[in-house]
Amino acid sequence: MFFEQALKVFSIIIVGIYIARYLGPYEFGLLSYAIAIGSIFMAISRLGMESVLIRNLVSQTTISSDSYLGTSFTLMFASAVISATLMYGFLYVFEANDKLITYILIISMGLLAQPFMVIDYNFQSQIQAKYSAISKSVALLVGAVLKLVLVYINADLLWIVLAYAGEHILVAVLLMRVHIVRKQPSFLFKYNAKVAKELMISAWPLLLSALTIILYMRVDQIMIKSLLGVEHLGLYSAVARIYEGWLMIAVILSASLLPAIIKSKNQSQEIYEKRLTYLFALVFWLCILVSVFVSIIGNDLIILTFGSEYSASALTFTIIMWSSSFAALGSVSNRYLVAEKMEKKIALRTFIALMINIVLNFILIPRYGIEGAAIATLVCLIVANYLVDYFDKELVQLLRMKNNAIKLKFNVSVNR
Repeated sequence: MFFEQALKVFSIIIVGIYIARYLGPYEFGLLSYAIAIGSIFMAISRLGMESVLIRNLVSQTTISSDSYLGTSFTLMFASAVISATLMYGFLYVFEANDKLITYILIISMGLLAQPFMVIDYNFQSQIQAKYSAISKSVALLVGAVLKLVLVYINADLLWIVLAYAGEHILVAVLLMRVHIVRKQPSFLFKYNAKVAKELMISAWPLLLSALTIILYMRVDQIMIKSLLGVEHLGLYSAVARIYEGWLMIAVILSASLLPAIIKSKNQSQEIYEKRLTYLFALVFWLCILVSVFVSIIGNDLIILTFGSEYSASALTFTIIMWSSSFAALGSVSNRYLVAEKMEKKIALRTFIALMINIVLNFILIPRYGIEGAAIATLVCLIVANYLVDYFDKELVQLLRMKNNAIKLKFNVSVNR
């Protein structure tokens, strides 16, 4: 999974830099907007199934795994169809640029691949994520090479957009192949209404959470395009790609350790809390160190990587990288809330953050440009992933673990 993460970071950062330099701020803004819109509807199509399905597969007793997988696949497929319909309606009402509509529709082909992610969740539940990670790694590598070749031959933006869409389809094909090779249970046409109800009861808060998370990750880009224009979006998106690529390390750490953390809870509450505290400390302080580094050399780094055309985004880069520490805390927090069956709290806190983000973007973007959008992101992440915990009595343990992690204090009794 870490090898897959390395390839993903390479694709997002290195290939992203190469593409951004080639396209320039305006065309890179078009590409980024198409990806932003596509990612919102892909988040809807996944229905927040990942954590719930993994948890249920780990702890399932009477219900077979093929029933869980088949029902999840059916629900996600239906959601993908609904998401595509909603997206077409959105484009019809809000978008007038024919080229941009074409790019978004091409990106949306990735919706067809989302239901096959149940295969990945199944391998994660068995702590055999290496098999799905290999499949995704191959797709990432093929996609990265293809994009680099397209830039090398001076291809039109349309072909680069097609490469992004093709990567999603290739992941689905490879996941299905490894599922068959590893002789995993057949799940197609294994729909169970009782299981569907059980999954959706747990998953709908995570769906709302996933949607609000992707919205407040992307709403700044959408609002920058609306308030400042596509070129400013290109500047902002360039540094946001480095931020997102770096943040994936925290996401993959929490995702890969979720099954082990859930099982350690059954062994000992003290071990469970200590492991989570170590994880909080690792992701938080690692991000702090990187943020300090970026603060020192951020301007030179932007010019060296993206070129002088993107120099106006240097301050934005520094601000948004300081957000990564609290984004990392949020990634681990969400895993904890799922393990404790408090999924509804994820939806509530991210919805609050989304509302704050929209208001701050309306206030700050017209005054401070793309730096205002970065400040709004920083404030939202601090509120949603840390300060909110002070106002919820049920999250005393979570807040204690975060504070201990920030203080690097690990030898603390659970009862305190």
